[in-house]
Amino acid sequence: MRSMRIAPLALVVTTLALAGPGAAAPQVKSASGAIRSFTETTNRIACANLRKDIKTCAVKVTSATRNSTGPEGAIWAFTGNVSAPLALKGEARDIMRISLERNFIQVMQPIAEGFTVVAYYREDAAGFTPVNTDVFAAAALNPVDKVVARYDADFAAAEGLAYQLPAVWSVQGVSPGTEDEMNLKFTLSSSSTYSVEAQDLDDAALKDLSITACTVTATAGATACDAAAIALPAGKSELKLRLAARRKIKSNQPAFKMVVRRRSDNVAVLQLAIPFKPQPNYFLFGITGFLFGGLIAVMVLFLKKNPRAASPV
Repeated sequence: MRSMRIAPLALVVTTLALAGPGAAAPQVKSASGAIRSFTETTNRIACANLRKDIKTCAVKVTSATRNSTGPEGAIWAFTGNVSAPLALKGEARDIMRISLERNFIQVMQPIAEGFTVVAYYREDAAGFTPVNTDVFAAAALNPVDKVVARYDADFAAAEGLAYQLPAVWSVQGVSPGTEDEMNLKFTLSSSSTYSVEAQDLDDAALKDLSITACTVTATAGATACDAAAIALPAGKSELKLRLAARRKIKSNQPAFKMVVRRRSDNVAVLQLAIPFKPQPNYFLFGITGFLFGGLIAVMVLFLKKNPRAASPV
């Protein structure tokens, strides 16, 4: 009987095909759990496949992007960099990519000394579940909520910060001549000072939007605050901010962002991209592309694979 030799890559592909369309998706309870799972899985698969003479291989999650899909739901995208010389070529690189994709992690473009990865999660009342590119793209191409949030990944992994915005911002955007209140709920491991500012998409202050009231509520009670220097205690606290828009907003951009910044190291721990009203259909090619970097590349890849998705119904 003639023996048949199967190439390593073909064997891996065959094995993965027989295993079914996708690996079991582990559910986690929080964004910090998703970041931890994303980091550990990428490190285990990517770094284990690099050549043995590579001394260092590290995975660094760089951002966590959230878009609400309902009262208790959201779609998340976590991006990260694998920092190691791009030593894998040919079959070895393909095997690593297939292994990552089986675990709902997409390999993006190479970067200096490494490559970029992205993972998508669906948030609901039960927790966070990994999903594939098609699920993310379907939500991003047909957003329920026009507000997009970007967290600093290190902050999201260690601290807690949730936002509650006026419903009109999510549906229509901020209109000239209006005044509304937004809430930020912090859970911090230590006390620190933060600032909140309205900026345009080029990081410049927006003079036509101003915070007219600021209140911090914690165990000690409610106190007035200065939005430029807000002292927040360890533990839970709630920040209420009143944002006023002038009758004429001088901006040629379709949206702005509310930036929450930690003063000690000047890190923007949360950026909320909020549209103006009226605004063009900015979501895919405006805010997402500008604020959230590589995510627009994912959308382009999706549209190349599924050109009908971009066609009007």
